[in-house]
Amino acid sequence: MKPGFLNYFFAHAIRIAVHGGGLVLSILVVRAYWQDCMAPYDAWLIFYLLAAFAAYYLLGMILGVMVFGPLLCLLARKVNGAPFAVDDRVVILAGPHKGKVVSVYELWKSRGELRVYLGEEEKKEVTDVLGDYQVWRVPDNKVEGAGQPG
Repeated sequence: MKPGFLNYFFAHAIRIAVHGGGLVLSILVVRAYWQDCMAPYDAWLIFYLLAAFAAYYLLGMILGVMVFGPLLCLLARKVNGAPFAVDDRVVILAGPHKGKVVSVYELWKSRGELRVYLGEEEKKEVTDVLGDYQVWRVPDNKVEGAGQPG
């Protein structure tokens, strides 16, 4: 068994929340003022609309992280097999080590993160920390096509 589309999709929950919130809020603003822009051509009005789009996109990104981020991460954790335990075998779903099958060796439950064994250098430099929504639990230690064992 190997991770499916939803597992990989939810491994990017924070990015989805950030850009989803930005797009939603920006589209609502553009939609509200679209008729004003299509009236007689006014370059300043279009400039203001673009500036508002950028500002609302940034505001939407912040709101997306604060509102949608925790909800998506909660759903992603459940889809990907959380809660995890020390010595669980997991597949990394996102980042530079995507596809590697590794073992969990430490849990940071309060932060929603875990440490996986990628090597002594990564362990020493603490670059082996992943969000618990970015990994998928290997069922019964069976993995087909998920990458090289770590």
